[in-house]
Amino acid sequence: MKDLFQASAGSIRFAHILIRVLVVLGLFVIPVTGQWLLNSLLAYYVYFGIGLGITLHRYYSHRSFEFSNIIVKWLFVFIGVLTLRGSPLAWAYIHRKHHKNVDTELDPHTPVGHKLRLFSLMDKDHSTDKLNIFEIRKMMNKENIFINQWYWLAVLAFIIPLGLYSLTALYYLWILPVAVVQLSITLHNYLAHTGMPGSYRNHDTGNVGQSNNLPLLWLLYLGEAWHNNHHSRGQNYNCQTKWWELDPQAWLIKLVKQ
Repeated sequence: MKDLFQASAGSIRFAHILIRVLVVLGLFVIPVTGQWLLNSLLAYYVYFGIGLGITLHRYYSHRSFEFSNIIVKWLFVFIGVLTLRGSPLAWAYIHRKHHKNVDTELDPHTPVGHKLRLFSLMDKDHSTDKLNIFEIRKMMNKENIFINQWYWLAVLAFIIPLGLYSLTALYYLWILPVAVVQLSITLHNYLAHTGMPGSYRNHDTGNVGQSNNLPLLWLLYLGEAWHNNHHSRGQNYNCQTKWWELDPQAWLIKLVKQ
């Protein structure tokens, strides 16, 4: 599966740079209104909460639930593709390596060597990673290989019609919120393992690296803010431990799972 990272290495990194350039350029040509900013905020929560948090993370990487409806599943998968985090195969592979090698040199996310990546606001380049297909052997089916192969076609099938309809809509409903997703997940990967004021741990995960809950960033990450809870029980679709640790992603999963 030598093309596993075709949608998660060089092309994805180029897309991340391009989308940030487009955000800046858009500030000079796209009108700014309160309504469009609100629309963009809602789009961010759809991309991050549903596409990344529920679909790529809890469904594909951890298989913590199964969808009850195939149409809902493919809708969520499509949203996950639009986040520009790579195909489900590639994303799950990288994330599973993170859980297996937390806080070590082999950890693709955190925090060893991460200060430079935080400064540059870029993710680690995985294009030279030595592939261990064992990590995702159960995901190597026709469905996931199809998504991996046609990843960019799916992205273009969304952004081209949207851009033809309205450049303003393209900017606020995809370019800006997806750019924020890229920055927020890079920040999350760093802070969730190095800590910040107000961060805390409910569970001792020292034997598999340290992780932190980030309550002050809950509005940015919602249920994904409870990262220490997640590392203590990765197979649970609900990241909540204490009653006040709200996890909206888990609420939605409860509605769509079998």
